[in-house]
Amino acid sequence: MGRARVIATLDPACFSIVMATGVVSLACWHHGLETWLHGLSTMLLWGNVLAFVLLTGLTICRLFLHPTRMMDDFQNTKRSFGFFSIVAASCVLGSQFQVTSQMPRTAIGLWCFGIVTWFLLTYGIFFSVTVQQRKASIRNGLHGGWLLAVVAAQSVSVLGAMLSVHFTTGRDAVLFFSLTMWLRIER
Repeated sequence: MGRARVIATLDPACFSIVMATGVVSLACWHHGLETWLHGLSTMLLWGNVLAFVLLTGLTICRLFLHPTRMMDDFQNTKRSFGFFSIVAASCVLGSQFQVTSQMPRTAIGLWCFGIVTWFLLTYGIFFSVTVQQRKASIRNGLHGGWLLAVVAAQSVSVLGAMLSVHFTTGRDAVLFFSLTMWLRIER
């Protein structure tokens, strides 16, 4: 499979690998208690950075080289919710930076990226899916991929709560925002 085909057919949920690796890294860190698991956690963090950068680059290339295919995915109920893995991946990666490397500025940058991306995807995807003239039936349209929207909101909420200690002014606003993100999904 050639490079152009890989970019053209890139799965919107490709960032799920960053999510999963980040979760394993954080689990190693929290359960390692200063053992070799801390080293493994740090290695997974830097592998995750590489994966995130690579996937971000491929996604940007796809946006510019194959905008029609990307828009088709965005309007497809079976594939569109995979884009929420971008939000969750950025916030899980931010959590890794905060927990394993004590790099709050990097974590805050990833959190802000996650918030903006969450906002654009939430309103873009749900709008796109609901205003289509030919909608998929509930049986064909609803699937487990929709839960990525919930996971994305949770990841923004959790990272925001973790980072609130680094905001000398606006700490209450960050916590309130994190709570509202959590409540959005707990209705």
